[in-house]
Amino acid sequence: MSTMLTRQSTLERLAVGAVAVHAIVAGIHGAAHFGAPVENTPGQWVFVITVITIMPLVGAALLLRGSRSGAWWLLIGMAGSFVFGLVNHLIVPGVDNVAQTPPGLWQSPFQVTAYVLPVIEAVGVWFGWMLIQRRGS
Repeated sequence: MSTMLTRQSTLERLAVGAVAVHAIVAGIHGAAHFGAPVENTPGQWVFVITVITIMPLVGAALLLRGSRSGAWWLLIGMAGSFVFGLVNHLIVPGVDNVAQTPPGLWQSPFQVTAYVLPVIEAVGVWFGWMLIQRRGS
């Protein structure tokens, strides 16, 4: 185990693990977007790339480096992801809504990951908040 990881608190390691799981599930969900097909607008893709993909990864990297700002990156990225997913997958009508996903091979992976992601994101928000509270950032 790296010496950098041994200096991290259990909460920080769990937060980084949540980011890793989020990246994997979001990757599967992204593949399902193409396979289903469920198209995003250019603005949605910008949000997906910056907030859903990059922000949690930057947060995890900063946490591993001992930076206090990592918890904020994690919190904001996961909170943004959570709201975006709930709105687009459960509230707004359209093909991105799990109730209207086109039938086919990718329908189930799309729907399952759309339901799993907000759970992971809520956990990520909680980790970010707890780290901020613990550090007084």
